[in-house]
Amino acid sequence: MGGLFSRYLEEYVEVGDSILCEGPVGKLKYLGYGRFTYLKKELPLKRKLGLIGGGTGITPLYSIAQASSMANDGLDMVLLYSNKTSSDILCNKELNAITEINFVNYRMYHTLTRHTAGPWNGHIGRVNLEMLKECGFPPPGP
Repeated sequence: MGGLFSRYLEEYVEVGDSILCEGPVGKLKYLGYGRFTYLKKELPLKRKLGLIGGGTGITPLYSIAQASSMANDGLDMVLLYSNKTSSDILCNKELNAITEINFVNYRMYHTLTRHTAGPWNGHIGRVNLEMLKECGFPPPGP
């Protein structure tokens, strides 16, 4: 259960151990109001953004969604978040809060790849083209 990093922590890190983290170290940076840089080069202005992530990969997507929502910058955003089971969903309360605050410009969808039983309102299965269409993802492009 859990992703690669979670399993590593379980196996090698003991309670009381210290770990050194650094960041952000990504190559993509959100400047706000639909402006991004990649490798320090400004990209064309975005009005619509489709974000797809899974597991702990939600972290940078959550940061973009949160920054856009807090600035109320009008960026139209669709987020599709994939996990194995509903208990694997990270930051669910925080992601839902963004939806509640910015319900006009921000839409969030979930998919589970190993849903077994119980109530579930999201998608089931791996991310695919049909799922992206159902969620209203903007067409790819510059």
